[in-house]
Amino acid sequence: AHLESIKFVVCDPIMGMHRPFFSLSISSILLTASRLKEIEHAHKKHDKFLGRNNAVSSGKDLQACMDATVFVDYFKLGITRNWEPLIEPFRCLTMFEQSTTRGRGIIFNAGCPLHLNITGASVDTIDDAIDTF
Repeated sequence: AHLESIKFVVCDPIMGMHRPFFSLSISSILLTASRLKEIEHAHKKHDKFLGRNNAVSSGKDLQACMDATVFVDYFKLGITRNWEPLIEPFRCLTMFEQSTTRGRGIIFNAGCPLHLNITGASVDTIDDAIDTF
């Protein structure tokens, strides 16, 4: 599945849409999932070569990947009320694998650095959001 331009906005429950706190934007996300049949086949050939005949396919071997680009903005209060970046656009790849022969694991890979913008205004907004909830 390929999705683009999804935005989640967290607002003050008292003021409603009059006072947003944060905005999580996903500019693109690609989700894939597949069975690991070819890896099972390779392990069966390897086991047969070693004289082991106990390789059984459970049908539960799975690999799921998520390639996403996300960024987070916060709403700056004060004289200039506007959206400011808290997390700059960040692209990452996350992969989950579950296999009867290799086990279970998660891989997280980022091709770019994670940039956090921590300012006095962002700390005030975070503090205000925590106090509100």
